[in-house]
Amino acid sequence: MKEGEHKKYGPDRNFRRRLLLFLGGVLGGWTGMAAQSACLVESSADFQAAALQEERSFLDTLSVRLEKGDVAGAVNYGNFVLQQDSTEAGKAVKAYEIAVELGQKDAYVEAASFCKKALSYDIFFGKAHLLLARLYAAHPCWTEERALNQCTYYLVLDNLIRAKQLDVALEKESDELLALYSKKLPTRKDLFMLGYTTGDRVHIGGWIGESIIIR
Repeated sequence: MKEGEHKKYGPDRNFRRRLLLFLGGVLGGWTGMAAQSACLVESSADFQAAALQEERSFLDTLSVRLEKGDVAGAVNYGNFVLQQDSTEAGKAVKAYEIAVELGQKDAYVEAASFCKKALSYDIFFGKAHLLLARLYAAHPCWTEERALNQCTYYLVLDNLIRAKQLDVALEKESDELLALYSKKLPTRKDLFMLGYTTGDRVHIGGWIGESIIIR
């Protein structure tokens, strides 16, 4: 090869070699970034699966206690679970889920208590109001006077109205229940016979322990 030719083509070969090395590095970087991104997605999925498993696990443990009739043990375990959560929002959700489990086993007093705990952590938790309404409606009796027991439904309606105000997703269900339980309110005549009229306050005793206004 002539000296002129060597000078002419030599630098081009070096340039092509450097270009190939550069492109290889870029492609390698992209491959690494893609692999890293895939790992992040996989890790995120793992975290979500673990969180779901953890939630399912505590509900399973709670359910087992209730299946054995150990309501007191379930309540103590539920309170322990709440203490482990560091956020108010997390506590509210767990308290509501515990209330649902208790309510399904007819531990309505304890279920109502956990509903109120959920609302103490999050006053805008519409589902807790809806569940409270269902619990009150399922167990309205606290006295021998039928008309006073029917006053419990004022409390049911109050919670249903609050539920749909706080959560638009609950509006349809709340309206259906409002139409149903509005028919169960005491008549003015029955209340008058007991010395009550519109605007009077009635304390709903027994397991409920709340007050309503006759309207």
